[in-house]
Amino acid sequence: MSWKWEGFSLYLRLLFILVVLALIPLILLSGIGYKLYSNIVLELIVESNLKTIGQVQNQLEVKQADIDDILIQTSIHPDIQDMLKNTSNNGWDDYVQSRFFAEYTHLLMIGNPEIYKITIINERGKRFDSLGRFMPTDNLSDTQNYELMTQELKEGTVLTAISPIYRTYGKRDIISFGKMVLDLQSGKPLGVVIVDLNLKTLNLEFNKVDLLDSGKIILLDKDNKVIIHPEKETGADIEQLWLLQEHPDEYFFHRNYEGEQFLYLQSELPDLQWSLFGVIPYEGILRKTENIRNIFIFFLLVIIGVIGIVAFSLRKVFVRPIWKLQQLMERFQAGEFNVRARFQRKDEIGQLAESFNIMVDRLENLIQQVYQVKLNESRALLYQKQAELQALQAQITPHFLYNTLNSISWFAHRKGVREIQLVTESLSAMLQYTLGNSSKFVTLEEEFHYLKLFDEIIDFRYGGSIQFEYELPDSLKIAMLPRLTLQPFVENALKHGFDDIVSDNKKIRISAREEESDIIISVWDNGAGMTHEGLEKVNYGLSASILNHNELSEEDEETFFSRGMGMSNVHRRLQLWFGEKYGLKVKSELGVGTLITIRIPSDGGISRPRCR
Repeated sequence: MSWKWEGFSLYLRLLFILVVLALIPLILLSGIGYKLYSNIVLELIVESNLKTIGQVQNQLEVKQADIDDILIQTSIHPDIQDMLKNTSNNGWDDYVQSRFFAEYTHLLMIGNPEIYKITIINERGKRFDSLGRFMPTDNLSDTQNYELMTQELKEGTVLTAISPIYRTYGKRDIISFGKMVLDLQSGKPLGVVIVDLNLKTLNLEFNKVDLLDSGKIILLDKDNKVIIHPEKETGADIEQLWLLQEHPDEYFFHRNYEGEQFLYLQSELPDLQWSLFGVIPYEGILRKTENIRNIFIFFLLVIIGVIGIVAFSLRKVFVRPIWKLQQLMERFQAGEFNVRARFQRKDEIGQLAESFNIMVDRLENLIQQVYQVKLNESRALLYQKQAELQALQAQITPHFLYNTLNSISWFAHRKGVREIQLVTESLSAMLQYTLGNSSKFVTLEEEFHYLKLFDEIIDFRYGGSIQFEYELPDSLKIAMLPRLTLQPFVENALKHGFDDIVSDNKKIRISAREEESDIIISVWDNGAGMTHEGLEKVNYGLSASILNHNELSEEDEETFFSRGMGMSNVHRRLQLWFGEKYGLKVKSELGVGTLITIRIPSDGGISRPRCR
C-alpha cells in the first residue's frame, strides 16, 4: 500500500485528502445529523401527543368522577330512598314520584350531555328513570337483571360498568354504570341506581381530538370492545390482536398487513379497566422532517461543489508552481548554477523560491560558515580545558590558605597575641567548613555554628559594636539545607545595613521556626533598609529570575547588583533543590531595617532534599 501511495502525485494526494477528510466526513455527519434531528422530532411529537392523550385521559377521568358523583347524590337522596322503600302501587303517587325523579336527575345531568338517562330499580322491579317513565313492581326487564347487577356491584367499590355496550331502539350505543343504594339508617340494600352513557356523544367529542395531522383516538372497554374508534362501530371487537398485548413503553411502532407503519401511544383508565390508544401514521411524522432533509441534501451538494472549486484552485495556485520549482531544482542538480526561480508572490511558495535563489547565491558563504563552526568548536574545547585548569588551581589555593592560617594562629599563640589567635582560628574553622565536607548539604546546627565563627571575626573587625542573636530550637537542628545559605545574608546586612550608620544599637538576629511542613529561617537587621523602589526591583528579580537593570535608578542599581543578585542566586539554588514553593522573601523599610525569610522543607533532616 505504501509504494502505491508514494507513487501518487502531490495533486492526487491532495484530492484524496479532500475526499477522505472533507467529503466523506460531511456525508457521515449529514446522515448522523439528519438521524439525530429525526429522533429529536420524533421525541417531540411523542411527547406532545402523549400530553394530548393525557388530556383525553383526564377528561375521561373527569367524566368518570362526574358519573360517580351523580350516582352518589342520587343514592343518598332521602326522597329517592323513600321511593325505593315504598311498596304501594298507588298510580298517582307513582306519577308524582316519577315527575320528581325526572326533574331532579335533569338538574344532575346539566353539563353532562353524554348521559342518556338515569334509572333507579329496587329489588321488586320497581323502576323510575330520568325520562319520566315508571314501571311498577314485578316488571323487571330481562336486559336489566337485578340479581346480576347487585352481585357485580357488591364486588367492588369503584365505578363499575354493569352491562356490555348495547344499542337501544333509537340506535343509541349505550354503556351503563351502577351503584348500590343503601339505606342510610340500616345500611341494607334498597336497590340500584344506573347511569346510561351515550357513546355516540362521547365519540363525537373525542373524534375532534387531532394527533399530529391525521392521528386518531381509540378507546376500548375492559372486554376489548370498541368505545371510540375512527373506523369501527361502537361495541365491535377489535381486530388488531397485537394491540391487546402488553407493551412496556408508553409508545411503540407497528406495521400493518399492508406495510404501513403507525406510531401507537397508550394509556389506561385503571378504575374502569379501559384502554386508551393514540394512532399516528408514520408518514405524518416523516413529513415533519422533509424540510430539514432537503436542507441537508442541498448543503451536501453545495459542499461537493465547493470541494471541486477548492481542488481546481489548489492545482492552479499551489501544485503548478511547485512543479515549476521542482524542474528548476532538477536543472540545478544537473549543474546549471545560473537558474533562478521568478515567482511574483509573497506567500510560502514565494518564500521557498526566494530561499532557493539565496541557496544558490550563498553556496560559498555556507562553506565558509561550516569552516567557522569547526573553528568555534576548537575554541570551545580550549576554553573548557582552561576552566578545568582554573578549577584545579582553585582547589589548591584554599588548602594553601588553610595551612597558612594555622601557621599564623600557632605563631600568635607563641607570641601571646590572643585576639589574632582567635580570629585566625575562626578563619581557619570557616575555611575548613567550606572544604572539609564534600557534601553539598549541612544541618542547620552546622550552618548556625559557621555563622557564630563569622560573628567572632565581625566582633574583631567592628570592635563588638554589632550584636548577634541566635534562636535555633533543638527539634530543627538536624534539618538539612545547602551549605553557605545563610552567610551571604549576614554579610549583606553588614555591608549595606550598617556601613553608613552611626549607632550603638546594631543588631542582627538569625532564627528558625517550624511552620506546617516547612522550616522558616529569618535573618533580621535594624540597619539602613532599602527604598520602596529598590525593594520592588529585588523582589521582582527573585520572582522572575531575570531582571532588566536598565529600569533601575542609580540609587537602586547598586542595591540590586550588590544585594539582589546574591539573593537571587541563593533563591534559585533553593528552588532548584527543593521546588518552586521554596526560596526566600525580602521585606525592608528605609531607616527601619530588613527582614529576609528563607523557606525550606522540614523533612530535610530525615531524607536528603531532591535535586532536579
